[in-house]
Amino acid sequence: MSAGLLYSGGKDSAFCLQVCSDVTHLITTYDRERGRLPIQGIRLSIIRLQAQRLGLELIEVPLPPNADNKAWIRGIRRGIKGKGLTSLVFGDLFLEDIRQFRERALAGTECEVRFPLWGKDTATMARRIQDSGIECRLCSVNALAVPTTYLSAHYDQRLLESLPVGVDPCGENGEFHTIVTAAPGMAPIELTPEGTIEALGYTILDYAPT
Repeated sequence: MSAGLLYSGGKDSAFCLQVCSDVTHLITTYDRERGRLPIQGIRLSIIRLQAQRLGLELIEVPLPPNADNKAWIRGIRRGIKGKGLTSLVFGDLFLEDIRQFRERALAGTECEVRFPLWGKDTATMARRIQDSGIECRLCSVNALAVPTTYLSAHYDQRLLESLPVGVDPCGENGEFHTIVTAAPGMAPIELTPEGTIEALGYTILDYAPT
C-alpha cells in the first residue's frame, strides 16, 4: 500500500503523517508564478525542505494563478499519474462540501480517498496536535476573524485560549493557517519572517528558510 498525502506544510498535514503509516508521498499544489501555496502563502522552498527532512518524496503540482477547481483536478490527476499510489489522504475535519468535491474529483483514479481526521472534535484535535510533538506557528490569518497580531504566534494552549469568540480552534473555517517548524521524524527548521503580503483575503507572514 502506498498513500499520497495532500500536504500544506501545516499542523493537520503533519498530524496525518502520525496517524497514517502508509504515506510515501507528499502532494503539494502551488502557484507556478509566485512559487507559493495558493491559500497558506508558504514558499514552495519550505515545503521542499520539510519533505526532505521527513524523508518523503514530494509531488509538486503547479497551478496557474487564481486556479479554479478544474485546474486543481487536472493538476492532481497529472501529478499522481504513474506514482503507484493506492490511496490519497486529506486532513479535512468537517467541511462536507469540500469532502464531496474531493471524492467526485478523484473518482476513477484507482486511488481510495481517505479522511483519517474526519468528524473529530476540533477542540480535542487541537490538544492532540499540541501533545503530539508538532511545533508550528500561525503563518496566515483572515483578518476579519483573527487579528494580524496573531501572526507568528506559537500554536499552543495559550493561543487557543486567546482566540476570538467563534474562531474554530483548528482554523477549519479558514480563519488561520499554520506552518510546521518541527515534528516527530522531522528535525527543526529555522524560519525568518520577511514582512507580510496580502493574497486571497489573507494576511500572510512571509517566512523564509534560514
